[in-house]
Amino acid sequence: MLGSGRGGTSLIASLLDAHPQLEIALEAHAQKHLVVSAQGPDEQELNRRLKSFIKDCEKDAKQSPFLSWGNKITTEQLGFLEALVPPPKAREQVYAKLLQGKKIIFITRDGRTCIQSKMRRTRCDLNTAVNYWKHSVNYLAFLRSQADAQLITLKFEDLLLQPETELTKVCQFLDLNYHPQMLTGTASNRIHSDYRQGEINREKIVLNSEALAIGQHIIEELNYLDYTLTFG
Repeated sequence: MLGSGRGGTSLIASLLDAHPQLEIALEAHAQKHLVVSAQGPDEQELNRRLKSFIKDCEKDAKQSPFLSWGNKITTEQLGFLEALVPPPKAREQVYAKLLQGKKIIFITRDGRTCIQSKMRRTRCDLNTAVNYWKHSVNYLAFLRSQADAQLITLKFEDLLLQPETELTKVCQFLDLNYHPQMLTGTASNRIHSDYRQGEINREKIVLNSEALAIGQHIIEELNYLDYTLTFG
């Protein structure tokens, strides 16, 4: 499960984790194996990190009592590997070793609200937040270019407005039936306490004047993701 930081990955992960046949880890082993500063080029180090990350994930999957196990990570975390081997080679390696043959759920979020949320949450500047979000869009474009990718994309905004419909689509993609209890995932004690809420908060899609101003920096990417410039 992939998406930009502040892009809805925790929400979709927590909703799916509430399914009785699923266990979704929240960035398990990412900090240990992926989010480590390094200097490249060093393809051997990239492969070592991927191998260690996959090994730990496979161990968790085998130990899980659920029918299916998954892990959610962000494109920012995968971006650390691009310091070792720049794209497109790093992405090709990640795809071949980590993602190929796996079912990939990618959630997108309107860059205007996502970037705004990123700035508020992490205190990063506008340029940094814009680059993170654009990186996520580029990663999605790369995945879409892989002919054999088992990929489904959904919009954060659609998930907030029509959760049953969007979750049903994802469940069908995973060969599972939709379960209403998935909607209780927003209050899961497995997610960070700051993210817990009694129900889905639709206010997160509102575009205020600050968010609208961000749009001028990401027009091309918004169009690529089919976000209208007057959305909200």
